[in-house]
This record gives sequence, C-alpha cells and structure tokens, in this order.
Amino acid sequence: ANEISLSFRVVMQQQPMMMMPAGPAVTSERPQLKGKYEAGLFECFEDCETCVIGYFCQCYVAGKNKAEVDERELDCCDVICCANPYFTRQQIRSKYNLEEQQCNDCCAYSFCTLCAMVQDT
Repeated sequence: ANEISLSFRVVMQQQPMMMMPAGPAVTSERPQLKGKYEAGLFECFEDCETCVIGYFCQCYVAGKNKAEVDERELDCCDVICCANPYFTRQQIRSKYNLEEQQCNDCCAYSFCTLCAMVQDT
C-alpha cells in the first residue's frame, strides 16, 4: 500500500512584551442615569405640526429623529428606509443620559407610535 506521510515542524517563539505606562484606572461603571423626557408621552399634540406630519408620513419623522441623534442632515435614505424608531429612542436615552426604560419604550412604540416619535423630536 502506498502511504503518504506529511510532517510539520512547529516552532514556538515567545514574542516580546510591551509594557504600557500606568494611567488612570478605567472603570466600566456607567454614570447614574436620572434624566427624563421634557414632555410626557401623551403631550404629543402640543407639537401639532410634527404630529400631523407624523400621522401622514411616519418614516419622515423617524428619519428626522435618527438624523438628529446622529448629528447629521436628513437625507432621502432616512425617509425611504424608515429608521427603526425604537433603536433611535435607545440612542437618544444614551446620548442625553436618560434613564433606561426598554419595556416602556417597546410598549410606547407598539401602541402609541406617533406619540413616542413626536416625544423624541
């Protein structure tokens, strides 16, 4: 029988270690989140213009909110692709140090989408 034998030579070599200068300790603790939205969820009708625009074109308001939280101009892709407003809301909470309420946000966007989007403006 023809046998093929392969052998490999493995050479282990220790890499030199780089020493980093000691600096301030980095902690993974997040600052206390205590902020709240300025307007309540059902105060959306106080911004009548955004409310009417959102009623007829939710993707426009969702895209506008996403562009604002990203600190950029609104473009047509924001409106056509319709940014997920729940994730935009989570970005807003993080950016402005608002307390996390993922369950409430999920319910707000499931049952009161327009009011939640207007609150995010």
